[in-house]
Amino acid sequence: MNSYATTPGHAGDVVAAWPKQSAIATPSAAFSAVLFAHPDCPCTQATLTNLRQLSGRHGDRFDLKIVFFDTAGRHDEWAQTRLKEMAGQIPGARVALDSDGAEARLFGVRTSGYVVVFDREEKVVFSGGVTASRGHAGASPGLDAIESLLINDTAPSVGRPAEAAVYGCPLGCALNR
Repeated sequence: MNSYATTPGHAGDVVAAWPKQSAIATPSAAFSAVLFAHPDCPCTQATLTNLRQLSGRHGDRFDLKIVFFDTAGRHDEWAQTRLKEMAGQIPGARVALDSDGAEARLFGVRTSGYVVVFDREEKVVFSGGVTASRGHAGASPGLDAIESLLINDTAPSVGRPAEAAVYGCPLGCALNR
């Protein structure tokens, strides 16, 4: 069980900049975070808890968009899950549905709990997870990296964006509650 809890999900091939074809509103703040989530992934509850705390501390410094995987075959069942309810309670967060994972594919994301943070120029400055393991809320390298961006109000000046392992279920999997 411990091995599963600490085995990251697939990192995907995340874009370097905001995809122009995306239907999600482009960044409107200094930083914009987009969380991709499976509506029934038990691991993602910790991600939402951490993002709620981050939003409580720095919500004026970033936009938060939470995009839930959806499919016509499960839409009625996934219409209102505990995770969607949690997401809707995060102040300032905008919740959207991603029909058959089209947006996740545009952004290059494959795992629930994956967060991509963009700067004012719509460039990726962070990608990955904000938990230290599956279902573990609290301090994590990803959460620390995002908080550092927000506090310093600047992206890393050189090199690649900050990254962290993501712990979650595949976005397209058919979980049962």
